[in-house]
Amino acid sequence: MKKCRYCGAEIEYKDTAVIYGKSYGKTYICSNFPICDTYGGYKGYISNKETRDLRKKCHFYFDKLWRSGEFKRGYMYRHLQKKMGMTSKQAHIGKFNRGQCLKLLSFLTKN
Repeated sequence: MKKCRYCGAEIEYKDTAVIYGKSYGKTYICSNFPICDTYGGYKGYISNKETRDLRKKCHFYFDKLWRSGEFKRGYMYRHLQKKMGMTSKQAHIGKFNRGQCLKLLSFLTKN
């Protein structure tokens, strides 16, 4: 069984109603929820609130660049892979941990 990377408790596959009060399907949730605010995101890559917020911030800046038309989406993902030293399978913001998010934000918010 998987363990929570933040508190060490078991990770359970549960209905999202536990989190949101309404069901949107199932996801991975720390058995210590809500004391440990850790649950699934992209394909079960669980994270705490801080990391989820950092991932959202990364997507905000990353998506802004390709949606503006300044860069093509594919180019942006190849550039992300190169800058982060990752393979195409690793280079998904939804998989990133706190440190990876902070590194990407430093690239994305450079003036």
